[in-house]
Amino acid sequence: MNLESIKDTYFAECADQLAELEVGLFSMQSDGPDTDVVNSVFRAVHSIKGGAGAFALDDLVNFSHVFENALDVIRTDLLESNEKRIELLLRCSDVLSDIVAIARDGGDQIDCSAISAELENEFNLSPHESDEEEADFEAVAITLDSLDFDDPPASSKMFEINFVPKPELYLHGHDPQKVFRELSKLGTCIFTRNLSNVPPLDKFDPKYTNLSWSISVQTDANEQALMTPFEWIEGLCDLSIAEIRQTGESVENEEDADIEAFLLESSSIDESGGLENILNIDANEGESNNLVVAEPAVQPNTENETTPLKDKAKTSKPIRVESEKVDRLINLMGEMVISQSMLTLQINQAKFGPASPTGLALVELQNLTREIQSSVMAIRAQPIKPVFMRMSRVVREVCTATGKKANLVLEGEHTEVDTTVIEGLSDPLTHMIRNSVDHGIERVEERSELGKPKQGEIKLSASHSSGNIVIEIRDDGAGINRVKVLELAKTKGIIPPDAKLSDDEIDNLIFAPGFSTSEAVTDVSGRGVGMDVVRQSIQSLGGRVSITSTPGKGSHFTLHLPLTLAILEGMLVQASDQMLVLPVTSVVETMVLRPGDVFPIGDGHRVLKLRNQLVPIIDVGHELGFGEERAEFTQSTVVVVESGKSEMSAFLVDAIVGQQQVVIKSMESNYQRIPSIAAATILGSGKIALILDVDEIVTRKVKEIPNHPVLDKIA
Repeated sequence: MNLESIKDTYFAECADQLAELEVGLFSMQSDGPDTDVVNSVFRAVHSIKGGAGAFALDDLVNFSHVFENALDVIRTDLLESNEKRIELLLRCSDVLSDIVAIARDGGDQIDCSAISAELENEFNLSPHESDEEEADFEAVAITLDSLDFDDPPASSKMFEINFVPKPELYLHGHDPQKVFRELSKLGTCIFTRNLSNVPPLDKFDPKYTNLSWSISVQTDANEQALMTPFEWIEGLCDLSIAEIRQTGESVENEEDADIEAFLLESSSIDESGGLENILNIDANEGESNNLVVAEPAVQPNTENETTPLKDKAKTSKPIRVESEKVDRLINLMGEMVISQSMLTLQINQAKFGPASPTGLALVELQNLTREIQSSVMAIRAQPIKPVFMRMSRVVREVCTATGKKANLVLEGEHTEVDTTVIEGLSDPLTHMIRNSVDHGIERVEERSELGKPKQGEIKLSASHSSGNIVIEIRDDGAGINRVKVLELAKTKGIIPPDAKLSDDEIDNLIFAPGFSTSEAVTDVSGRGVGMDVVRQSIQSLGGRVSITSTPGKGSHFTLHLPLTLAILEGMLVQASDQMLVLPVTSVVETMVLRPGDVFPIGDGHRVLKLRNQLVPIIDVGHELGFGEERAEFTQSTVVVVESGKSEMSAFLVDAIVGQQQVVIKSMESNYQRIPSIAAATILGSGKIALILDVDEIVTRKVKEIPNHPVLDKIA
């Protein structure tokens, strides 16, 4: 593994650490500080700093160090946390993210002196504190005989710690002396440095670690507390802790100290680090039993120090795979599904019975294909949480720019979605969140006059529904000013001056190209490209976006997106000599219409009475323009479907052909967006079949049917 590939892995790890950092700070802001959360936040910054040191990324190391010192203040005493400090730490996480991006991609360096000084002042840190100053470890060489253990405190215990660093520890920029300093705060320590494995300089190999330590600790703390200084280098060293009884008998630590590494894993280290830094010895030192003691600086507090060790055997190691390889695997899976459909067609045409050896083999192949497909798609499924967490930064930036106050509330952030869908969501969500703060949330004074909380609320949620992922953005702001929107649309020539629009149609004008309600162009809005970009981006992902708004109470945006852009379970239906596909997740039931089931309503519309519920009937062939509308509805095949809004319709088709997995082929990327059509697929016969957009068809039909007095009589 060369240095560049290690650096790529480091930056990939940085993305995970930055996500954990933002999640932790966000939790601290909303729920208050918690020991575990603060430790995870501190660990994230510390890990980023450690790797940066290995690659000589000085700007990243320096800022991370100040950031780390500020976090250590809260880690030491949770009462040091307050709203102002958390806000500052959130801004620092944004800066840290920018520095990482510049180190990875290049670009102009960021001047962090101002925010670093703000951190130092707010947290009362020593100015310009650095690792070099921290490394001045005062140690005194002594012998065991010079220690006075004749009259130890009644509760004092003796422990023996064996500490053997791995090469990865130095690769990440960790210094054993820092660990020793933290350990010395827990009691009186004797550090015995073992040099027996250090070869002569002419035979020294920097890829291996030769130095180790034995540490005797006299302390009031317990074994778990002694693990705390080592928690930042878990997996980067071999560690054992045993209690030494007065008789000299040791008590073995029952927990396995070889914890799964949470940082980079590499078989090499940066040779530029220098031999002296790796060995941490003087040229004149040659004995293997130099004893060093450090007196405790602070009396330990062991009451709440319960950091359990992870069970390595019960955890699975994640691996990193290039996205191109996964994409190729997905494409091959799709081709396999198409080949299976072709094989199924050929076997059926040859009239092999389902109980024949060929038929049984086909069933086994189908089951195996489904299981493989499910496993392959699971590789692409990722929680939407990282994208959601980025939105908290967007809210902070827009609030700072506009002087407003808003809080982002997340729901369903652990919902798993296809990676391709997640990648396409960042820009649309950014536009919509910025729009909610800038145009939706009122200023503090206005909210106070209206009796609303001074801080607005934006709720971002995700959920699965009918084979789709539904993302909702709600705000408790002013809602859409329909009078102003209609007037601006006419002024800009978006609609004719004499146009008469419904409330829903007026609300949807905000998606028109060039439309903006901002009176001036600012850094936040005013150029009329935001919401138009949102609609185009969502449509390119095979989804759609809708809006509902209540003046004075807020707006509600809903995004419907496919869970995956690769394969779905489809029901094949025939309508007007066309083969069409309905997503199985949208199908409620199938039935045959009988006389008395259908009732006319409005201008040529018909509804089906289904268990005391009226369901609009949609002649699919006519709706899509493939044929004339049916005059007779009885004895027709009906597929009852449900949209993401729980609205139902009865799709009228000629016949149900069967059910099978189909490979999704995007219409937008291969042709253009077609109303009522979500995508297309290739059947086993080689023909093209259209995949229907059930949600769009149902929603449009429900709006077409007016409220009519006959509904009450029918029901």
